[in-house]
Amino acid sequence: MKLTMKKHFLPFILIVTMLFVGVSCDDQLDINQDPLAATQVDPNLLFPEAFVNLSNNRTIEVSGRTGNVVQYYEPAFGAFGDMALGELGNTFLVGNTWTSLYNSVLKNIVLAERTAAAQEPQNVNVIAQSKILQAFAYYNLTSMWERVPFTQALNPDEFPTPAFDEQQVVLEGIVSMIDEAIALINKDPEAFRVTNGDMIFDGDLDKWEKFGNSIKLKVLMMLANKVDVSSQIAATINAPRITSLADEAAFQYFDAAGNFNPIWNTLNRFAGGINPTWWVASNTFTGVLDELNDPRKSTYYDESQDEVDTGNFGPSAAPGSFNSARGNSIVSLNILRPDYPDRYVTPGEIVLMEAEAIARGFASGDLAAADAKYREGIRLSMDFFDGKPGAISAEDKDAYLASLPALSTLSQDDAVEAIQVQIYIECFFRMPEGWNVWRRTGVPSTVIRPSGSQLDGVLRRLFYPPDERGANPNAPADPNLSAPMWFEN
Repeated sequence: MKLTMKKHFLPFILIVTMLFVGVSCDDQLDINQDPLAATQVDPNLLFPEAFVNLSNNRTIEVSGRTGNVVQYYEPAFGAFGDMALGELGNTFLVGNTWTSLYNSVLKNIVLAERTAAAQEPQNVNVIAQSKILQAFAYYNLTSMWERVPFTQALNPDEFPTPAFDEQQVVLEGIVSMIDEAIALINKDPEAFRVTNGDMIFDGDLDKWEKFGNSIKLKVLMMLANKVDVSSQIAATINAPRITSLADEAAFQYFDAAGNFNPIWNTLNRFAGGINPTWWVASNTFTGVLDELNDPRKSTYYDESQDEVDTGNFGPSAAPGSFNSARGNSIVSLNILRPDYPDRYVTPGEIVLMEAEAIARGFASGDLAAADAKYREGIRLSMDFFDGKPGAISAEDKDAYLASLPALSTLSQDDAVEAIQVQIYIECFFRMPEGWNVWRRTGVPSTVIRPSGSQLDGVLRRLFYPPDERGANPNAPADPNLSAPMWFEN
């Protein structure tokens, strides 16, 4: 996918200004304002703001602040660490995320959908693109809060204080929304669709269909813990989906002022463009990588001699070698770099989920068939870095794959766990994806309650923004933040 920088520039500057100059979002936290004051707007103008807000928030707020929950890293800088300890003062994460997803992402995309639906003839592709992007936004929302406004959301005339739907309703509604969207797609080359404003696929409807089915598979695997959706999973695995790097759904940043990845931009503004131990490797995750002798360790982390216990923070150290006893280091600029994309759906994640579905009996095939998908997914995960910082040599890839036992030599339970470990590795610094993997599977079991935590377990959800609770009487009281969500295993 080719993407010109001019697509990012103005909206990205506005969002960066809000986040890093310290503008308050308090006056925007209430999703019960009329979000659809305009009635006719070109969707090519609405989609960019939605993409920019979605990805800007997913990177600096969600990935930057919650990867410690599943212990991809331990933040040595307090602003990025308090959620792991269960503290309730992180209004940037909670307020910005809620506001961004409802008042910026969904507001604009729903307006695009309603405008397209009101036209004669209807712009069905715009409706389809809008529904798929809405589905992804709701996937993010329910992943962080469980119960969220869905069936009554963004309809202030009829529902000024929308109900908060149960997670099963939201997840099943996402699946239905995607099915409706894919049924609408008209691939006639002359058919109108969002193109210039489409910042991930440039209007390629084949890729939008794959994106929709891939989100659907992620959601169905969450539902599978509680309800029988095996037939839907099997059908989705046979539908077009993201299985190659050329089709990956990602919002691309650039190494140019105004277009930097927000995490690196933070480092650039306040730390000289380096990671001064703000994100330190957790021995939970490095322990998984060490046990497998996984070559991605040197891609994900810069080598260091620090020793950092789970939940505790350590000082920066000069580059050296991995400490063989504890394996701690700092998250690498291979990941925290100015042009690193926000990866919505990766082929490695999807192909590994297909392997898991086969191994669990949700789709046809034996453990040998699951093994083929397993190895394909791992290779795709490593291949992403080809030609980029942190690239893994072909020899190291081959040696690593050869070192892994064939799934057919394992019990079914052990084969499933081996696949789930690889999904966890693939989702490094991709949140809430990595959080969902751990909550859905319980793998790895070494994710534990951080030292000094105020919770009685691992953080499993965010608290609701105080402004939303004050404005909407239907907002639920905050549950125990370490209580499992409905979809969890």
